[in-house]
Amino acid sequence: EKYERACMNYQMGKCPAPCIGKINKNDYRKIVKNAINFLNGKNQEVIESLKEEMTQYSDKLEFEKAANVRDKIASIYKLGHKRSLFYTDEKNRDVIAIYKEGKFAAVTVMKILSGKLLNRETYGLDNVHDQSLDAILYAFLVQYYRNKLDELPFQILLEQKCAEYEFMQNWLKNKLHIPKRGENKILMTIARENAFNFVEERKLRHLKKSERTIFAVTELKDLLQLDKLPRKMICLDISTIQGTDTVSSLVYFKNGKPSKKNYRLFKMKTVE
Repeated sequence: EKYERACMNYQMGKCPAPCIGKINKNDYRKIVKNAINFLNGKNQEVIESLKEEMTQYSDKLEFEKAANVRDKIASIYKLGHKRSLFYTDEKNRDVIAIYKEGKFAAVTVMKILSGKLLNRETYGLDNVHDQSLDAILYAFLVQYYRNKLDELPFQILLEQKCAEYEFMQNWLKNKLHIPKRGENKILMTIARENAFNFVEERKLRHLKKSERTIFAVTELKDLLQLDKLPRKMICLDISTIQGTDTVSSLVYFKNGKPSKKNYRLFKMKTVE
């Protein structure tokens, strides 16, 4: 309705120009291009474009607009410093790790763009209890890169070989690499922890209602600032009677519920 009124007012001469669409095509294209470059990690190209724009505003004595562009540049610099620079060569890499337990599995893809970690994607897989890790990884790679063969990264880092490894190496243009040490290995460990945590949380969500205590366990994880859900908890206590008859008791909780078959009572005989 606002658009129709604006157009009618313009056609009737009640306003000098439409109130919608106050940007030309070239400026719009420039904004879109900068957004794409930013999301692809090409921060320096965006900064150079913004510096040119800031200079143009300054030459026209439009200092308020120039200041706004300057603030954008500062924000990009600030954001760039917060991201970890893993590779000085500024090349793109995909770090892929897989974890499986029971019928659940997860694959984590960490996107390294221009040498910096920009994104993490974790994909959950169900009903894979009869599938091996190398077979799951093979199926995932085929599906993930099927439509990306023309824009593959410099390297695709894997924790282990997938099924049909030689075929996949040829299909992915020799991009596959299995790191043994260094920064690549560190990133692989991080990716695998992400996949592990994803499976842990999914398993807890799929427990029977009678056994489910996800909210209490999740709250405990947050309160204690743990890296993963405390699915198994063991507590011990030792007591004596004036220094003699020392005993120790152990209680065992699984998924937030007591597992009494794992309770233990120890009589301490040889420890002073």
